[in-house]
Amino acid sequence: MMLNKMQSPWFVTDMVKSTAEINLFCFPYSGGGASIYRDWNRKFPSLINVIAIEYPGHESRIQEQPLDNLPTLVDLLCEEFRGVLQKTFAFYGHSFGGKVAFETAKAISNRLFRTPLCCIIAGCSAPFLQVASSGNIGKSDMMRLLHTYKKAPVGLLKDEQAMDYFFPAVQADFAMEHFCSPREEMAQFPLCVLAGEGDGICPMDDVRAWHLVAADQFEVKQFPGDHFFPQTETRKLIHYITSRLLYYNREQRSRH
Repeated sequence: MMLNKMQSPWFVTDMVKSTAEINLFCFPYSGGGASIYRDWNRKFPSLINVIAIEYPGHESRIQEQPLDNLPTLVDLLCEEFRGVLQKTFAFYGHSFGGKVAFETAKAISNRLFRTPLCCIIAGCSAPFLQVASSGNIGKSDMMRLLHTYKKAPVGLLKDEQAMDYFFPAVQADFAMEHFCSPREEMAQFPLCVLAGEGDGICPMDDVRAWHLVAADQFEVKQFPGDHFFPQTETRKLIHYITSRLLYYNREQRSRH
């Protein structure tokens, strides 16, 4: 099913469910785009809309200049979210997308005075931990990294012309991955942090460290698989996300 833009090029979905009570905004990993989540909406129950984030310079926005500064990306996202927070909402992000989801959730809470039901983060180190930056390396080294991390299809990595098209967005995303947020900036919303049991990129200690920025409810869950368990364990992941969203939605209603 084709992905369509909503009111803004930042938000992409295949359909809007009229019965939905919760909008789940999904943030792609570095180099990825909204198409990562193209099949998710139909796999979730009718109470949940899945809306993917499309970063500038990625996929349908490939003609735009990609951003390489995370605070700037968050500022722009925060402004875009002003018009789409009529419903209850939650965030999900994988790897770099988890970092963007968390920083955006904090910004929305502080500036727009809206908090997500929860922020679900997969395969991502705690935000105050420094990770190795790959933003300034050359294309050949970047291709080796993408191959090692399985962040791009093998066919794409062998297509030099396609990589020329793809490279600026990947390089910009990698440059943002080294951003660290102050440990004192706590999450005033529930955090669910997920990890693959065999993740060789994001150590489990770095995942557990998220509890140090959790001022609300917090949980950690492991799934079978490596760093890209969301691709191999999609059914289990969607079941888990659904259960968390419905739980926090019931909890929110009980307080009102």
